[in-house]
Amino acid sequence: MSRALLSPSDANRWVRCQASVIAQRGILSTGDRTAATAGQETHRRGAELIRGACRGLPLPSGYEDPIALEYAAHVIKILRTFGVFGGPCLGIETPVNCSIVHSECHGTPDFWVYDETNNDLMVIDLKTGYRPVRARDNWQLICYALGVAYTLGLDSDTHVYLRIFQPTISDKQFDQWPITLGALKGPEYLEHLQACAEIALDGMSMAIAGHHCYYCKARYCCDALQSAALDTADYLGEPIPNETEGQTLATELTILNHAKVMLTQRLDALTEHATAVIRGGSQIPGWQLSERKGRLAWTLGADETAAALGLIDKSVTLRKPEELITPTQAIAAGLDPSVVAAYAKRSKPKLVLREDNAKEIFNG
Repeated sequence: MSRALLSPSDANRWVRCQASVIAQRGILSTGDRTAATAGQETHRRGAELIRGACRGLPLPSGYEDPIALEYAAHVIKILRTFGVFGGPCLGIETPVNCSIVHSECHGTPDFWVYDETNNDLMVIDLKTGYRPVRARDNWQLICYALGVAYTLGLDSDTHVYLRIFQPTISDKQFDQWPITLGALKGPEYLEHLQACAEIALDGMSMAIAGHHCYYCKARYCCDALQSAALDTADYLGEPIPNETEGQTLATELTILNHAKVMLTQRLDALTEHATAVIRGGSQIPGWQLSERKGRLAWTLGADETAAALGLIDKSVTLRKPEELITPTQAIAAGLDPSVVAAYAKRSKPKLVLREDNAKEIFNG
């Protein structure tokens, strides 16, 4: 199945910026694809492990891709809970028609399962990056849930569990949002998706800059992002009274955090584009590509590399010494907490923005 114009995986962007759909057509990605390729491989391996488990195969020990193994183990627990290991109520990297949203909307969710007895539908999306992703109001998961529910003919009373599995960012591993199918079919979600989809394809919408610009291929030539970045630069250059208390402090912190995102998005977009232009043989006045060598890295997984090179030269020790366990693990193992406290400390608390405050300052 070819990539959809209104791909669910891009829904978190085209719901917020409908103009991005038309703007990206015909533009090839110029960014570094290393992380994306690795993520795709982890998804493939995870799905392979899950399918094997459904056929009765055990999960391997010491697997080359620990994230894929962790994801597969997580999903297998869910399959055992639901009591589903195959058939029409299970999807593992299976294409889903989301035409209930729009005829140009279809994609491939990582995993979904439906329990007919309890009328429960769970949709899981695996994330391998370090940028936190939340399940609540996640348009990608919503599109997939609506598509699966439409395909299976589920009723509005169906309990829907949308889950982001992201072991790279915290010990919690996943974030889940429970909601009913009836609520997803309402004006706040399905009708909003349908309206955004129609606007996106009429070619008349205005671009809107924001956090969603991060993966947009058209961001290097986007007037809205350029304007936001230049406005930010102007703001940073203005003299501001030093009234750093109360609401003034809250407002400026919020604006500067937003400004940081806009500047980073624009700088990254122009850097990627300029790199592609120079590599294509053209020149950019005053700029060139550095010839500095990047860090040399193994192309295979750690176990594969150690096994292959160990056969070639057994005199070289390829593995680092084992690392210490964490302070928390040491306490759990029986070490006196007062002793641990003398040799360990927690990271400093991080200042974070409350979502309601951001909406108030930027008028929603």
